[in-house]
Amino acid sequence: MVQRYVLDKVKDPNLKVYVVWGPMLGGEKEEDAREATALVPDARAIHFWTAAHSLAEALRAPAGNELREAFNRDADTVRLVMLISPT
Repeated sequence: MVQRYVLDKVKDPNLKVYVVWGPMLGGEKEEDAREATALVPDARAIHFWTAAHSLAEALRAPAGNELREAFNRDADTVRLVMLISPT
């Protein structure tokens, strides 16, 4: 979905997408995430794995506003963070 609805449509080379793979359903492993990175092959996508839900919780909480603002400090770069289950 990220590839199709964001990266394929937005051609801006300044767009950076941080794809954070994690155990959203409970049983996913880092190996699953490595395989799933093929779903977002664009060079503007940077992939990460986390076994914890701390990033999702930080973005959901009111304090997440500060974290979101930190991602947008560099006006020349557009950033998008996606939290995705690899399965």
